[in-house]
Amino acid sequence: MDAPVVASIITASAALVVAVGSGIRAEYSAALERRYERRRNFLMEAQDAALDLRNALRNYGTELDRQASEGSEEDGSFALRVTDWVDDQVARARGRLEVAESRVDDRAVRAALGQWADLARRSLIGQEEDAAAEQQAFDEVNRLTGAALRTTRGTIRGVGHR
Repeated sequence: MDAPVVASIITASAALVVAVGSGIRAEYSAALERRYERRRNFLMEAQDAALDLRNALRNYGTELDRQASEGSEEDGSFALRVTDWVDDQVARARGRLEVAESRVDDRAVRAALGQWADLARRSLIGQEEDAAAEQQAFDEVNRLTGAALRTTRGTIRGVGHR
């Protein structure tokens, strides 16, 4: 075989390997970017859902307090019942949080969301818990979510927790 032909074949082969490698690397990078964007969107959706639930639970608690103060002026027993609109608002917000929570890949964020939601239900509706504890749990959800959003993977696995 002629030396220029061999050199051309080697050059063409090297160019082909580089092109294929670059294409694979670009596809891998694009897949990582899509996964990060999906995780990022799910984290922000979960934060929004938690805020909606928090507001709905506050409205529910306010409604119960209002009814209790009105009922205390009457003699006899009475039953506290919020309006259907307030009850539906809490149900929709809770459902939205459950769906959003199921999409979050980060276990620490999911656990914090679940713990906060349970504490918020008791604190904001039943006044069984300290409001400061609910605020602290809500802050922890936001801290963990923020930490996950700042990573390149959209999850804090492997990142130290306090």
